[in-house]
Amino acid sequence: MRVLKIDITDQVNEGVIRETSRLAAIVYKRVITYANKNKTSSVYTISGSKGLYHQLRGEYPNFPSGLISSTVKSATGAIKSWNTNNKKKRWPLRVKNSKYMALNFSLHGISLRGNLVTFSTVAKRQRVMVNIPEWFKSRYPERKFKMGIINYDAKTGKTILNLVFETPTLHTEKGDEVVGIDRGINH
Repeated sequence: MRVLKIDITDQVNEGVIRETSRLAAIVYKRVITYANKNKTSSVYTISGSKGLYHQLRGEYPNFPSGLISSTVKSATGAIKSWNTNNKKKRWPLRVKNSKYMALNFSLHGISLRGNLVTFSTVAKRQRVMVNIPEWFKSRYPERKFKMGIINYDAKTGKTILNLVFETPTLHTEKGDEVVGIDRGINH
């Protein structure tokens, strides 16, 4: 996977991005609270017919359904990670009190066609022209667009778009020698 980081501050409506990011933080906190209360980290339980998804769609009709789904996946991933890494105090996971959150888009919520990126927000789909550098195109000619992440920084007012590409692994064979990797572990 390779990530291309692009500043799109001048091309988007800051108010729309800020509101979308704010609602994402609210949905994230609601999912964490629901998961802690019901002791579940299952995406299917939270998104299912008796879960939280339909309630969130009703409360936030302007918030794109794809973003609700990706926010649920992010929250359940955080819960699973917390429970795995903190076996003695598994529940509850505490949520950071942040006003804005990164927007994780699957291919349902964001698209890349040539240099045009479009993505869902609370207002409508935003359109942004990006310049993918020639060095990136030549180095990764077989890249495949997988997802996008938008980070809004309230302190600076900057909006950063991260385009995530899947790239084939490069295997170079230079003989029969074994190459080791220093993982920094001391025994």
